[in-house]
Amino acid sequence: MDINKLFKIVIMAAILIVSLTIAYHYIVYIPQNEEAKRFQAEQARLEEVKKEEAEKKTMQFNLAACLSLANINYLGSWKENCKLEGKPDTCTSLLTYHAQIVEDAKQQEIDNCYKQYPQ
Repeated sequence: MDINKLFKIVIMAAILIVSLTIAYHYIVYIPQNEEAKRFQAEQARLEEVKKEEAEKKTMQFNLAACLSLANINYLGSWKENCKLEGKPDTCTSLLTYHAQIVEDAKQQEIDNCYKQYPQ
C-alpha cells in the first residue's frame, strides 16, 4: 500500500471521527443537557410552590389557633366579670361598662391575630 493512500485514509478517518463527535454533541448531548436543565428548573418551581402552600397552610392554622385563643380568653373574661357582678358563671349580660371592656379586649386580640398571621 502506498503511503499517500494510507495517509489519505488516516486523514479521512480522522475527519469522520471529528465529524461524528461534533454531530453527537449537537444531536444528542446538547438536547439531553437542555432537557435536564428544564426538568431541574421545573422541579425547583414545584418545590417552591409546595413550600408556599405549606407556609400558607401554617399561617391559616396559626390564625385559627390565635382566634380560638382570643375566643377562649373572651369567654373567660366574660365569666370573670359575671362573678365580679355577683351573677352566675353563665350570665348572658353584664353592666355596659364591663361588657364594653370585654368586647374591646376581644376585638383587640382578634386584630392582633390578623396582624400577626396575615392572609
